Amino acid sequence: MRRAVDVAETFLRFALEEGESLNQMHLQRLVYISHGWSLALLGQPLICDEIVARQFGPFIGGIHGRYRRYGGGPIADQGKLHPFDEVTALLLNRVWAACKNKTLEALSSLTISQGTPWERVRGPLPVTIQDDEIREYFAQLVEADNATQLEHQDAR
Repeated sequence: MRRAVDVAETFLRFALEEGESLNQMHLQRLVYISHGWSLALLGQPLICDEIVARQFGPFIGGIHGRYRRYGGGPIADQGKLHPFDEVTALLLNRVWAACKNKTLEALSSLTISQGTPWERVRGPLPVTIQDDEIREYFAQLVEADNATQLEHQDAR
């Protein structure tokens, strides 16, 4: 497992290489989504940080601690590519490719809509979102995506 800030720095580097910028909320969402896909596809957590449900969605304290000085604005940090194993690097590249053109509102919707782990554990906040909840949700997304791909293949 890795620190969430190492994954966040990788996304900052990806954005920099494409002339884009990210804010803290982008990083919170991208790291959370990557963690979910890792749990569902690889069967293992991506990050060692606790993820808690807060008012506006899943929250990773390590990311907030590192980038709080930027508030909600663009993060001027250059980011850093960490030496992840090949499978993790592929996962992060795929998440970036799938999410880089999504608005912050669209990314947030992926993490706080009905049926998400955040929505299911909401109550007196903050509360930890357990990896089992995250794994179950993202596994359902994988199954739904696989079913959609099969339907498209059958239509050919």
